[in-house]
Amino acid sequence: MAKKKSQTNITRCSPSNLSIEESGGEHIMMLGDQPVLTPAGDKVVHQRADVLLHILDEFDGFGKVGLEDYRIVEPECFSAFALYGVQKEVIESREECLSLHFAKCLRGDGIFYPAPGPNEEMAQRSRWHPVYAWMKELGLKLPSLVQYWGDQIGSPEEDDEFGNNRDAYVPPKAFVDAVENIYKSLSPEQRAAVYSLHAGHNVVLFPMLLALGKCSANEYASGVLAVHGVVAEEWAAMSVPDEEHSEAFRQYRDIARVAAEWLNLFRSATREPSASEALLAEIQSGESTKREFKSSLRWHIHKKSHDEVITHACLKTIAAFLNTEGGVLLIGVEDSGEICGIEHDSFPNDDKFLLHLYNYIQEWLGNQHATRVKTDLIPVKGKKVCRVECQPFAGEWAYLRRKGEEEFLVRVGPSSKPLKPSEIATYMASHKKS
Repeated sequence: MAKKKSQTNITRCSPSNLSIEESGGEHIMMLGDQPVLTPAGDKVVHQRADVLLHILDEFDGFGKVGLEDYRIVEPECFSAFALYGVQKEVIESREECLSLHFAKCLRGDGIFYPAPGPNEEMAQRSRWHPVYAWMKELGLKLPSLVQYWGDQIGSPEEDDEFGNNRDAYVPPKAFVDAVENIYKSLSPEQRAAVYSLHAGHNVVLFPMLLALGKCSANEYASGVLAVHGVVAEEWAAMSVPDEEHSEAFRQYRDIARVAAEWLNLFRSATREPSASEALLAEIQSGESTKREFKSSLRWHIHKKSHDEVITHACLKTIAAFLNTEGGVLLIGVEDSGEICGIEHDSFPNDDKFLLHLYNYIQEWLGNQHATRVKTDLIPVKGKKVCRVECQPFAGEWAYLRRKGEEEFLVRVGPSSKPLKPSEIATYMASHKKS
């Protein structure tokens, strides 16, 4: 738990007095030669310097930072530093209420209890469109817990039976499980934002949308206010019914913006890698039983000319993959992992390159095996690499037939090995697909 703040022991200083230093592969926030701490006493450290710089920039906006025994205890507000502290002190221990009692927290989300009356409910639902869009994407339907009471009541808030028994009604288990699994899959930063927003606004779905980047700060503010019925009340009291001039709206929006800006720092860490990034990761992993590099499809680097021998070497690898557990051939990569690209194969365009490759697969391996090979041309470091993904053996063996000769190849370690006729029957018997 955070140490209780004592006003008399607080030292206030300019954020410019704080610095970021590297130590042991991490970056740490310092005051002089001492590390500064969270309110709970944890060092303010991160692997990325830009994350701590974001916190310092935020402190600059407040003007002063209050410290007690090197613990940052001011400013006391919803901030990136507060989210950082929640992550360190609560989320990483998996002890927050959403991890321990997700179904109960979700049940308390007022979005399941729309306002009575068609006009009021329509006003709410119009502000909940990001949630409905997300539900459609997930193949789920947002349940309304009021529906359990049918037409017997008008206003759930005025019905004693509904009020006394509300906790007995929960969203369907399949719905709860689906949403809970998504929460569990979130990064620590995302969970810290969801937890903090839930703690402040007593909602679950809109914080999850914000964390996933599926709603804006404005949509969050409008949606959460509609959950609480605040918008309609404030509009009625305003001479100009403009939601964005509502004080409550601005407060919710500003809080959502703080969370969104913090989460944006980690978008690159949580997003799916691009095709180029994924390819670089493959290349860095090196050659293996299921991965091989070839510098070209037809260009002989020593003869300085096109040579079918080079194409034959590529097709041998493809045939071997098809006869074993499948694999990936990367054309345009040296054995060392250096990216040389397919440009020296001198095809007029990408389509001609792929057509040339597929023509050889069809001619030397057969049409039935061409359908088991998927190709992509991926730009990386200013060059193009052809990624050839081969399916594993599926019941029909691949023979490489060239110039009247026939080869049967398999993968042995990081290379393709032709089997002798006396070895083929034994291999097939031991690898027969069941």
